[in-house]
Amino acid sequence: MSSRDLPHQPSLRHLKQEAKQFHKALQDGDPSTIDQIREGLPRLKPDSAVDDVTLMEAQHVLAREYGFREWPALAAAVELEFAQLAALSSADTQRLLRETDQKDLVTALKLTTDDVKRRMLTVMSARVSRFITEEMAFVDPPEAEILAVQERILTQVRLLARDEAITWPLSSDTTPPEDEELDLEPALARVISRSLSLLSLSEVHELIHELSARARANGIMSLEVAAKAATDPFIQEGLRLLVDGTEPALLADFLKTRIRAILQHLENRQLVILEGVVAICAGDNPQIVAHKLSAVYQVDFSRVTEPSGASIEDLQAHLRVAPASTLNLDMLTNLLVDLSDLARRAGLPTLAPLAQDIDDAMLCEGVKYLATERSMQEIVETLEAHKESAMSQTQARLQVFTAGLTAIQEGKKGAELDVAMGQVEQ
Repeated sequence: MSSRDLPHQPSLRHLKQEAKQFHKALQDGDPSTIDQIREGLPRLKPDSAVDDVTLMEAQHVLAREYGFREWPALAAAVELEFAQLAALSSADTQRLLRETDQKDLVTALKLTTDDVKRRMLTVMSARVSRFITEEMAFVDPPEAEILAVQERILTQVRLLARDEAITWPLSSDTTPPEDEELDLEPALARVISRSLSLLSLSEVHELIHELSARARANGIMSLEVAAKAATDPFIQEGLRLLVDGTEPALLADFLKTRIRAILQHLENRQLVILEGVVAICAGDNPQIVAHKLSAVYQVDFSRVTEPSGASIEDLQAHLRVAPASTLNLDMLTNLLVDLSDLARRAGLPTLAPLAQDIDDAMLCEGVKYLATERSMQEIVETLEAHKESAMSQTQARLQVFTAGLTAIQEGKKGAELDVAMGQVEQ
């Protein structure tokens, strides 16, 4: 652990001078310097003489006081220039960018080499890279501001180097090999291809652990492949925010806002089904049914929904092409209005064959209860319970996934991920 910090814009010449003064103080027998040397040089025993300590060893002790493992690492940090950042590996560049304000990056890249620009922009998603490039073309800061921002970023690199959070010293190669797009691991491919609504909480945990393992092994950008493979829009959005380097708190805020919208939509959808099934059970006129359902989610009542006169065969054929679970609220309203019309014309038992073609669990259950002419009370109690259960389970899945993804962005792993997800499950 360092006992002192490097000054702003450190100088190797000054550090060398400091090491010489340190060595001279040792030779002069300064007690505090002798204690520092004994602590910083493992080869020295408590009773060993210190008069044979070399200047190089004094430099080593000084480097350790600044938090670096050896003098060459400290010297490389002090002499670091912005153009050398082109030699950072992809993983180390991503680590740096997580610590760098996006506005600072835009400013810093205005006045640097093409190699540095390429190094920074190629470890981002195409979306963020395009945004950074557009912002660079838009802003025009003075040179002094650019240099000040670059020095701020170099200070961050020195801190990462000191903490051994990046490979250090940098190599002289300014063209790191391009990363290959790696195929998804079988376990990850299996779970990410499914909708979040079909995953159990244990499978959500599994998904987060698989994503974390891939990111740690291949870098956060490797999750772009996972985002492309995801079939669930919420999972896809979360992964793209992760790949884009969104700060953990902001990522969580974005997804929590999306969760509110998803839950509101789900509640509206289930209310439409509940109100529709209850109205059909009561034998309401299709026009009354249409009005009741549109009142759940519409503010414009000028839209008129008329029954199409479809037969049970027509409705079955339609649902085989456009499954009930994919219908928007207007289309779902149209379906329920047609069901009410059909039930009034041919009786509730006529709806029985339709249940096998409905992939929405709540609607399927409602149609089965209608076809078997269950009581209004039984229908309401059953569908209300279904609604509450679906809302609770959906909210839990969304919140656990969000907590897990945020934990990945925070650099957590293993059991830490389970702790983060467990906190929202309680």
